Amino acid sequence: MDTKGDTIPELSDYIIIKASPKVFQSQDLNNILTKHQVDEVIITGFNAEYCCLFIAVVAIDRGYKVTYIEDPTASVNNGDTYKMPVLDIVDFVEYILDWSGQVEVLYFEEFKNRN
Repeated sequence: MDTKGDTIPELSDYIIIKASPKVFQSQDLNNILTKHQVDEVIITGFNAEYCCLFIAVVAIDRGYKVTYIEDPTASVNNGDTYKMPVLDIVDFVEYILDWSGQVEVLYFEEFKNRN
């Protein structure tokens, strides 16, 4: 499929607008997940230490298999925000999720090539 010039809405079956880390409070999202019998949630995004981390924890609690893709994930903050100048926020979140033993943490290339 040639996707040059296509936009996200043209390539998407569903778009859920998330205004807070409480994404699972969206009835639209829950209906889609139930309708399609989704059992795995793939997480990438912005504000790794806030939205991505919280969504991963809630998804685990709701019984989903959770995969976190590190390299397309970022944050508007840096170590200075948390008075830890050497902190790499994205790496820190990746380590927390990986060490939990509950989340599969991969780089995008690893994810593309799994299974």
